[in-house]
Amino acid sequence: MKTKILIIIFFLIAISTKSQYISFDELIALQKKDLTEINDFLTIRGWDFSNSEEATETTLNKAIWAFGRTEWEEGKAQAWFYLFAKEGNENRIIYQIHNRINYNKIFARIKTLGMKKVKSVILNNTIYSDYEGKNYVVRILQSSEENESVTSY
Repeated sequence: MKTKILIIIFFLIAISTKSQYISFDELIALQKKDLTEINDFLTIRGWDFSNSEEATETTLNKAIWAFGRTEWEEGKAQAWFYLFAKEGNENRIIYQIHNRINYNKIFARIKTLGMKKVKSVILNNTIYSDYEGKNYVVRILQSSEENESVTSY
């Protein structure tokens, strides 16, 4: 009986981890999708819509989803997905995670695709590194919140 319970717990943890993780290839594919398709993709995986802002003359529409949001600390979640979009422009996506394993998977895929680092900067407690591929540029950010031991990728 204990073995069955442990197997179920490990299975649920594996499903939860898989739901949070979005692969590099999925991120690239999502960049070409519309808002409804992105919302469906994230909702099926257990992400919750958080909020949105309408575009202005100088900004893009913004929609935000959270995965594993904590109920006791506002603004805290296991992962965040930001979509910036405007008719006639390519979507921009920010995928914020606090999981080194998933970060390493994405970074390994960037290297496998032969993307070259073109720029690296440190600014406001964040390391920005830009990698250029054949069709796009990817910006990797690593930051740490002041007085916290959580690293964002």
